[in-house]
Amino acid sequence: MAPAFDLFRKVPEDLQTTSVSSGIFTLLTIVVMTYLIVAEYIGYAYSSSNFVSSVVLDSHQEDLLRINFNVSIPAIPCRHLSIDLSDHLGLQFTNITRHIRRISLVQTPDGTLARHKEVFMAEAVAAWGNVGHDLHAGETITPLLDTTTFDEYMTKYDLVLVNYYAPWCPYSQALLPVWEATALQLQDHPEYAERVTMAR
Repeated sequence: MAPAFDLFRKVPEDLQTTSVSSGIFTLLTIVVMTYLIVAEYIGYAYSSSNFVSSVVLDSHQEDLLRINFNVSIPAIPCRHLSIDLSDHLGLQFTNITRHIRRISLVQTPDGTLARHKEVFMAEAVAAWGNVGHDLHAGETITPLLDTTTFDEYMTKYDLVLVNYYAPWCPYSQALLPVWEATALQLQDHPEYAERVTMAR
């Protein structure tokens, strides 16, 4: 019964034929297989492997990677903060402060942290009141300085706030009414008006 399950049945000898091309192909196959086996054995038995490692430094140091970060350290003054940088190639840079902005923080009454300038401006507005716009449209009260009056104002007042503007600039046009309204409020505070003035 077992031969009935044989999947690799033999071809009868009277049905087998040979040819010259098949014989040549068989001989070439034997030669190639023998060569590959011998070459693999020789390469494994008589050859040795060498590991060579090298480090190539990147010469494009001008290609910088921009990193944005925001870290708040309320207990340390800004003048004591600095940043050191090192990479995996061993390059180290100390005290990097050229492109880093350090902003002073203060604690507000509600316990949150805010920029020092923002708190200062909020206190100033609370003390002086909101900047009003009592001037008519286009009206100006700040003097227009020139090469003659500039030095005169610099010697007359302790502090001169000068608005360097251009009439065609949209930012200068937006600042002008606020600038004039602030100068108008400055006149209502004689403790400052005698020492501080605003001009254009």
